[in-house]
Order: sequence, then C-alpha cells, then structure tokens
Amino acid sequence: MSEPHGATTGTVAFIATEVASMEHHRLELLRLPRLVVSRKTIDSLVKSDRDDLPLEPQPFSSEPPRLPPFRHNPLHDMESVWWLCVWMMFYLSYSKERSWEQFQNYYRIFGSQAAKKDFSELSKFKQLTNHLSGTPAFVSTIYSWLMALNSFYSDCYEQQDSLANPPTILQVDDDTIELFYNYGRKALRTLEKGSEPLPECVKLSERRQQENSRKTPRLISNGVNLPLPKKRRTQ
Repeated sequence: MSEPHGATTGTVAFIATEVASMEHHRLELLRLPRLVVSRKTIDSLVKSDRDDLPLEPQPFSSEPPRLPPFRHNPLHDMESVWWLCVWMMFYLSYSKERSWEQFQNYYRIFGSQAAKKDFSELSKFKQLTNHLSGTPAFVSTIYSWLMALNSFYSDCYEQQDSLANPPTILQVDDDTIELFYNYGRKALRTLEKGSEPLPECVKLSERRQQENSRKTPRLISNGVNLPLPKKRRTQ
C-alpha cells in the first residue's frame, strides 16, 4: 500500500461519487424507503391462513423504476470542492495526530469509489475522522458541509422524483445552485480562518517516511513493512 501522493491520486479523489459511478445512486437511496414492506403487511402475512409466504409481497411485485440517464449537474461541482477539503484534511498531518491511524483511514476513504460513498454517510464520517482531535474546527466545518450537501441532493432529487411525471433528466434550479454555492463559499472562508492559528503541518507521506526511517523494517510475504519483534531478555 503506497503513500498518498501526487496530482493523479488527488484528481481521482475529488470526483463526485455520482460522476465516478456514472449513475444517480443518491436517487436510488432515496427510493429505498418506498420499497420497504410495512410491518402491518408482514403481520397480516404471518396471521393469514396461507401455508407459505409469497416471495415477492407488495410492493415488491412491481419492478422499481429505472434511474434516469446520468447527467452532470452543479451539485457535483460543489461536491468535488468538498472532497478536495476532505483530501487536504487527511493529506496534511498535524504533529499531534496519530499518523498511522490517519494513514489507514485515508485509504479507508479514498481506496475505492465504494468507500467514498460510505464516507458520505454521517456515521462513517465521524468514525473515520475521530482521530483528528487536533483540528476539531476543520472536522466540524466539513461535517456540517456534508450534512448540507446530502440535504441539497435529497431535496432536489426527491422533489423531482415525486412528481406525477418525473423528468427524464434530473435538473437543479437556479435558486438551489445559488444557495448551495453561497453555503460552500462560507464554508471555505470558515476553513481558511480556522487554519490561521494552526501550527505548520507536513505531508502525511513525509511524516510516515520519517517515522519509518527510525525503525528497521522486515518485509513479510504480503508486502507490508513491520518492525522487528523486540528481543526477549535472557536470564
């Protein structure tokens, strides 16, 4: 597992998750609650005189609607800026942070597009940023920005999908774009202001190299460098 580095890694990291998958997966998540069988339905099935349970009880008997064709929209642009801020939060290492945990969490977020989708969930965000105790203002601002990001996607997509005749192409109205961009600008100013009192940070890759140079690694079969085991004391 190589260290995070370079423009190529960063460019891939900044891509909005829907753009990377080329589908509106956020809309698919919004539709899931509508496809859940209610407890009342399950109760009636259990209490019925039938000897079997239907494999596809309502509302699963009808095939869910297809997702509209993917089209890039302005929400994706702002999401890319948000991913850039997340990437920087992990790419730079504050001296008091636990670098190995930060290194592992970096790859738990940016190791794949599926991992990035998971990180967009609030609980996963908290789990993988818990070690960043030295920069709470950064984490708090980016967390609040994620909440707003998810809300904008949900409101915009659900409003169109709930129409009697949903549009074939998802669109974002001008008022939503302006509000979302203004929120993003305010978040960036907050991050800029919060960075002023911070001590100098170094690249996570450089810090990892410095820490590894103090140890004598032993290469094992899976390619992971581990420190040599401590020698036991003899009597």
